[in-house]
Amino acid sequence: IENSNLEQNGLALLTAMVNMETGLRGFIINQQDAFLEPYELGMREASAITATLNNAQLVSRINAWKNDYATPIIELVNLRKQYPSRTELYERHEKKLGKTFMDSIRASVDEIIATERALMSTRSQASTDAASTAFDTILFACVIGLVVSLLFGYSISQNITQLVVQAVSSAKKLARGE
Repeated sequence: IENSNLEQNGLALLTAMVNMETGLRGFIINQQDAFLEPYELGMREASAITATLNNAQLVSRINAWKNDYATPIIELVNLRKQYPSRTELYERHEKKLGKTFMDSIRASVDEIIATERALMSTRSQASTDAASTAFDTILFACVIGLVVSLLFGYSISQNITQLVVQAVSSAKKLARGE
C-alpha cells in the first residue's frame, strides 16, 4: 500500500508540474493573470505532495524551477509595458530554462517511481520465498509427525500383540492342565 501511495504521489506530482508549465505558457502567450490559475494550483499541489515525499533534492529542483525560471518570467511579463516589444521576453523563454528544470524534475520523479517498483518487486519475491519456505517446513513437519505416529503405533501394537500371545499361550497351557 505504501509503495502504491508513493507511485500515486509521483504521478500526481507530474500532473501538478504539467499544470504549472501549462499555466506559465498560457500566461506568457496571453499575458493575462487568469492563465496563471493552473500554475498556482500546480504549485500548491506540488508543495503538498513534496511535503509527503521527504526528498530534499526533488524539492530543491522544483523550487529552482520556480525561483530561477517561472517567477522571473512572470515578473517580466508583468513588466511588459516597459518593453516596446516582446523580443526580450521571447529571448528569455527560448533559452528553454524552464524545460530544462522540468525535465530534471521529471527525471527525479521517474527515478523515485522506478526505485519503488524495484523495491516492490524485491519485496514481492522475498514474500514468495518466505511463503515457500514456510510451506516446505510445514510439509516436512507433517511427514515427520506421520512417521513418528506410525512408529509409535507399530511399537504399541507390538507390545499389545506380545501380551495377547502370552495370554493365549497361558490359556492354552491352562487348558492342557499345565
